[in-house]
Amino acid sequence: MKPRKGVRLEGIPYTWETNLDDDEIRELYGLIQGNLAARPPGSTDDVLKGSGPGISISLDLDSLFIAEVPFRDGMCLCGGFDGVLYVTYRTHGEWEALRREDREMLEARGREERREEVDAFLHRTRDQELQDQTLLAIDLGEYERADALISERLGLLKQACGGDWEFESLEVIGDALTAYSAFPTSANGIAFLHRTEPDPVTFLEFAQSYLDLNRSSSGAKVDQVDLVVRAATDLFPDDGECHASAALFWRRQGDYPRAAFYCRLAISRNLSDRTKSGFPGRLKRLRKEAERAGCPLPPEKE
Repeated sequence: MKPRKGVRLEGIPYTWETNLDDDEIRELYGLIQGNLAARPPGSTDDVLKGSGPGISISLDLDSLFIAEVPFRDGMCLCGGFDGVLYVTYRTHGEWEALRREDREMLEARGREERREEVDAFLHRTRDQELQDQTLLAIDLGEYERADALISERLGLLKQACGGDWEFESLEVIGDALTAYSAFPTSANGIAFLHRTEPDPVTFLEFAQSYLDLNRSSSGAKVDQVDLVVRAATDLFPDDGECHASAALFWRRQGDYPRAAFYCRLAISRNLSDRTKSGFPGRLKRLRKEAERAGCPLPPEKE
């Protein structure tokens, strides 16, 4: 019988939600009425012990009780709260089938959890191995091998995380950009970023990392840094904030010509930096700052 809600019978208190028919409700109530008549739901007694066969009803301070009541050729699972009795009847065979299903489900869940633990351990082990091999390849000057190992590590992450890989990728991408900062050119790092659904900030973080690691090198390394910055503005040609960040990046390095270049690029693309004076005002301020620093910018072309 399907469960019924809001069942009220004459002479029997409480609202019932049960799969019992009316006659069965009366029969069950006869077994437990000593318990319920003396202490209805809402009582704060801790334990109720009735006169019915094998009945033990526990009642907590939230006015909730649960009882297993032998009934006919099976058992009723009874629960009471706020004046409502919830009763489900099944035969012994049906309850045993449910318990068996629960055990099988728990066992299957346990096997799945153990498998996931093993997979996670293998992933962590391989991930660390790839990172260690990458650093060793860089130390040996084997940059193509290092690039392949970084790509393999990213692929391992995507395989492990599926569609959510980008949310778990910060460490892998950070390690990769640090490694690419030690490469002779920035090209491999730029190509890597294009494979990771990047944003402008990530490009500029790589530019800063490459610059920090190569500050004592020749101007050729600075050119490599600018390739990273330019890659960002090329990938996001309609992003005014990206161009403003590019100009600010070079201004902070004291490289006013490059900072001015990105202001002009933004002006040519009709972009806004969300300030009142816009990129023309930013360029004007750069000119004044460059003059104070003793490295004036050349006049603008008509």
